Amino acid sequence: MVEDSVISPTHRINSSMVTWRASWPSLAGMLIAVTSEGWCFLIDGISYIAVIVSLLMMRLNIAPVRAKLRRLGLT
Repeated sequence: MVEDSVISPTHRINSSMVTWRASWPSLAGMLIAVTSEGWCFLIDGISYIAVIVSLLMMRLNIAPVRAKLRRLGLT
């Protein structure tokens, strides 16, 4: 069904994501113990800002989509 060459890298990526998700709460707990909750909120906010900035930096070519919508009579 699926080749072994595809399963191995996929399995490694999934394992690393699970490990990261499991370790993040412990890192946050250590940060709260050392500093305060405010630093955790600050880091969380910065992560949201980074995602928003990266989305705004994307250049999308929507001209073909608009042309197709016009052909279908949806605009």
